[in-house]
Amino acid sequence: MCNILALQPGVVPEIDKFRNCVYNNWHSYGVVTKIEGKLDIRRVVPKSGEVDPQEVFDLLDKDVEFERFVHLRHNTAGATDLRNCHPFEVFFDEKRGRHIVFMHNGTFHEHKSRKIVDNKTVDDDDGPSDSLNYATNLLQPLLAKLGGDITAAGKALLDDADATAQRTTLGLGTAATSASSSFA
Repeated sequence: MCNILALQPGVVPEIDKFRNCVYNNWHSYGVVTKIEGKLDIRRVVPKSGEVDPQEVFDLLDKDVEFERFVHLRHNTAGATDLRNCHPFEVFFDEKRGRHIVFMHNGTFHEHKSRKIVDNKTVDDDDGPSDSLNYATNLLQPLLAKLGGDITAAGKALLDDADATAQRTTLGLGTAATSASSSFA
């Protein structure tokens, strides 16, 4: 399963723990660096088939003076390709200065791609990932309708469901709400 790290300026992960994290999530990675209020987004699917821990660590270290977020993907649904590499842009309005990206850890089973094989519905492991489907089919239209108001979007997602289950589904559990220093 994937890992997401949120790193405050001046913080880099401990290298041995970080290597272990990458070795267990080797399919692709995305890094978001917040520079002067703008998001610099890098998404990489390595040609070798495995993420190089030192490559990602060097990126994080190079931009240590900025807030950074990294998503390390272990593919559990959908193809291993750039379209399925996190983060996903779910809202952008340059005039209003709103840029929202989405990263996810886990599987949205109800959003997995499906196909028909021999008159049976099966998972489409060559198609869009569950996270891409969720971002494209749910978050993008919802945020567009709400003008990028993430608070209203979150409320809309939580209103009609059990809050604990939805918080888990949305990745708002204890790890998502912990200080980034907890992961250093």
